[in-house]
Amino acid sequence: MTVDRNGKLSTVEDRPFQAAFRPVLEAVSSQLTDAAPSPLHSLYVYGSVAAGVARPGISDLDLCLVLKAPPTEAERADFERIRRAIEAEHPVVSKIDFDIGSIEDVFAPDTRLAWQVWLKHYCRCLAGADLRDALPLFQPSRAVAVAINGDVAQVLERYLGRIAEEPAPEHARRVIRAAARKLIRSTNILRHPSDTDWPETLEDHVRKFQARFPEQGREILYLLEQATTPDALDPDRVADRLRAFATWLRARSDMDGGARPE
Repeated sequence: MTVDRNGKLSTVEDRPFQAAFRPVLEAVSSQLTDAAPSPLHSLYVYGSVAAGVARPGISDLDLCLVLKAPPTEAERADFERIRRAIEAEHPVVSKIDFDIGSIEDVFAPDTRLAWQVWLKHYCRCLAGADLRDALPLFQPSRAVAVAINGDVAQVLERYLGRIAEEPAPEHARRVIRAAARKLIRSTNILRHPSDTDWPETLEDHVRKFQARFPEQGREILYLLEQATTPDALDPDRVADRLRAFATWLRARSDMDGGARPE
């Protein structure tokens, strides 16, 4: 993601989706809006599919579901069933992830920054009333970085828990890749208050991190390796190194006076 001439974060360009991914996007939109009445307010896609740079059979499909009200356990179970079914039917994506929230989350004082930044600057609307039209543009800041990456510890443990549940090498590779990418992006919480840039690619994050923390250069390059060619032969060893980096990141964030990534 770049910064525009007014110092605001850029938004994802609306362009035709890649032809290979249109069937899975149509399936998701259809199945999530078919219920009557549907709990869904609006549906968004982010990541490589949204940007138009996804690779068939390799890239994930990342979706945000904004509901009209906080989800019930039954609704969560329905969404999980739909997610698994579409994932199985559409191998053009390596996996499908749902981030589920509600209108309340988008506008509540303690969660609105994360949701509004994410929707406005990272997402494209697939179905429903597009909330992005009513949201402001945001400037790069440490508060924004922490808002969208401060959940790194929780997300990491959720990813690593998936490996324990289903340790098959192909599954482990997908999860390790996602966990490493999350950790790399989360290094942005260590930005200086005076920084006006906003790293876009994984390589951008790595270069910026290496310049400031050369003593951690080996570990950040290891994360980049796992983000591209994950090692599923010894997932326990990989998990230990990912956790160790997350622990260092949390301690460094506290040292710098930032919000702790819980």
